[in-house]
Amino acid sequence: MRKAGMKCILQSVVLALCAVVQLAFSSTGFAQGTQSVLRPTDTASPRDTLFSFIEKIDRTYAAAQVGDTALSTEFLDQAVRYLDMSAYPPRIQRYQREELALLMKEVLDRIDLPSRESVPGVADATGQSRETGILLGGERAADVTPIELWQIPKTNIRIYRVAEGSRAGEYLFAPDTVAQLGDWYSRIKDLPYREGATPNIYFAFALTPGRGINLERSETMPDWMTAVGFGGQTLWQGIALVLTLLLVTIGTRVVLRAGRRFDAKRAADLPDDKRYNWRFGLLAALLIVTPVLFITERFVDDFINITGVPMAFLGAALVLLGYVALAVLSFLAIGQVFELIVLGREFGPRSAKAQLLRLVGYFVGTFAVVIVILRAADDFGVPAVTMLAGFGVGGIAVSLAARETLMDLFGSFVIMIEGPYRLNDFVTIGSHSGTVVEIGVRSTKLRTADNLIISIPHSFISSNSVSNYGYRGARLINSVLRIHPDTPTDKITEFLELVRASLHDNPMVRNEGCLVNLQMPGAGYLEVLLYFYVQVAAWADFVGAREQIMLKILECAKQAGVEMAPTQTIEASAVATSEGPVAAIKPG
Repeated sequence: MRKAGMKCILQSVVLALCAVVQLAFSSTGFAQGTQSVLRPTDTASPRDTLFSFIEKIDRTYAAAQVGDTALSTEFLDQAVRYLDMSAYPPRIQRYQREELALLMKEVLDRIDLPSRESVPGVADATGQSRETGILLGGERAADVTPIELWQIPKTNIRIYRVAEGSRAGEYLFAPDTVAQLGDWYSRIKDLPYREGATPNIYFAFALTPGRGINLERSETMPDWMTAVGFGGQTLWQGIALVLTLLLVTIGTRVVLRAGRRFDAKRAADLPDDKRYNWRFGLLAALLIVTPVLFITERFVDDFINITGVPMAFLGAALVLLGYVALAVLSFLAIGQVFELIVLGREFGPRSAKAQLLRLVGYFVGTFAVVIVILRAADDFGVPAVTMLAGFGVGGIAVSLAARETLMDLFGSFVIMIEGPYRLNDFVTIGSHSGTVVEIGVRSTKLRTADNLIISIPHSFISSNSVSNYGYRGARLINSVLRIHPDTPTDKITEFLELVRASLHDNPMVRNEGCLVNLQMPGAGYLEVLLYFYVQVAAWADFVGAREQIMLKILECAKQAGVEMAPTQTIEASAVATSEGPVAAIKPG
C-alpha cells in the first residue's frame, strides 16, 4: 500500500514536470490575443449582453471539446468583457477574470432564463432602432430615459447601464452581481444543469494547464490527479505549485547569498583608501531575482492555473515581493551610479564631497522607491492620491519620531556644501578636539590626542562653532626674548639685524608682517618682540620649524655676544596679616 502511494506521487511529479516543460515551450505562453481584446462586444442592451455572453461561453466550450485551447482562450477573453469587475483591484481582476466569467455561466446554466423577446432590447432599453440608430416614435434624444438596471426574474443577477468612463452607455453584468458569483456557485453547484448548458466548464478550466480550456486533456487525467484538495486545487496543481515555489525559494536564497558574499570578499580585498560602497554582487543578484518573482507569479497563474482565493493570496504575495525587490534594486542601482560618479571624479571614499554625492543619491533613490510604491498601490487598486496623503501623514509622524535623524541629515547638507573641514584636518568642535578621520552621512568622526574615536552628530556641528587648524596656511609665533639689561646698544642692534636676516632667509617664515623689535625694558631684563608667521599647517611640522628657528636665534645671540636675561628665583614665605597668611616673593 505504501509503495503504491509512493508510485502515485512519483507519477504525479513526473506528469506535473512534463506539463511544466510542455507549457514553458508552448506557443500560447503568456501572450493574449490582441484581436480578441480589441474585438467589440455586443452590449447595446440587456438582451444583447445576456445572450451574447452565453454565446461566447458556448463557443468557448465548443473549442474546448476539440482541444483548441487558443480558440477557447479567445472566446473566453471576449466573454470577460461583459462583466464589470470594477469592484476588484486591477491585479485581482487579472487573476479571476476568466473564472468569474465561467462561474457566471455555471450559475446561468442552472436557472430558468427568460425568453429572448422578454429581455429588453435596444429599442426598449434606449428607444433607438438597432438598424438605423434613429430614435423611434419621433422623440428627441434628450427626452428618452434609457433603462439603467435590469434584473433576471426571480434572481439577484443584474445587468446595468454604465454611466461614465470609457464604456459609458454599455450594458454589463453589475459589479455587485460579479462580486457574489463565488458564493452563488458554492450554493448551486450540485443542482442539475438546464438543457443546452456547458456542463463542468469551470472544473475543466481548473484542470487545464495553461490558459484556455481543454476538455480532452482534463477528461483523460487519472481520477486521483483530478481529486480536489486544499483550496479547491487538484493534486497535480498542488504538486506543481510546491515544486515551483521550492525551486524559486532555494534559487533566490542562493543567488542573494552569492551576491552578498561577492561584495564582502571584494570589500575585504581593498585598502581603506579605495574601499568605496560597491554592491555589484547584490545588484546583479537582484537583477536576477526581481524578474524571476514576477515570472513565477505569471507562471503560477497562467500555467499551473491556480484559481480562487489561493491564487489571489499567492499571486499578491509574489507580486508584492517582486515590487519590494524592484524598490531595493532601484535604490541600489541609483546608489551605485552615484558611487561611480565619486570614483570618476577621484574623490576619496570618505571625503565630504563623496558623502555629499552619496546623500544626493539616497534622496534620488528614495524618490525611485516612492514611484515603485505608487505603482504597486495602483496595481492593487489604491489610488495615488490616497497613497500621497498617507505619505504626508506618515511623513509628519516620521519627522516627529526621527527629528534628530532628520536634523543630522539636513546638517549634513550644510556641512558638505560649506565644507568647514576635510579629512585629516585638526579641528575643535565645541569641547571636542581631534583629527577628522571620517565624514559620514549623519556624523563626523574625530580621533583625539589619546587615540579615541568620537562621533559627533552633524546637527550638533551645524549649530556650534568649528575651529579648523588645518585650513590655515601658516601658524603665528608671537613671543618675546629677554636679554641681559647690561647688554651694550651696539650688540643689541647687531643681534636684532642678525635675527631679522635669519628669518628673512628662512623659506618657512612669511616675510610680510615679520617683526623683530626691542620693547620697553622690564624689571631686570630687556625684552625683544618676535612676531612672524611660519608657513606650515600641521602641528608637528610647526613644532619642528619653531625649534629650528629658535636654535638659529640662539646662534645669532652667541654671534653678537648677547646674553639672555637671568631667570628669577621665586621664594615663598608666609607673612602674617590681619586677614591671614599671604605669600611674599623675593627675587633671587
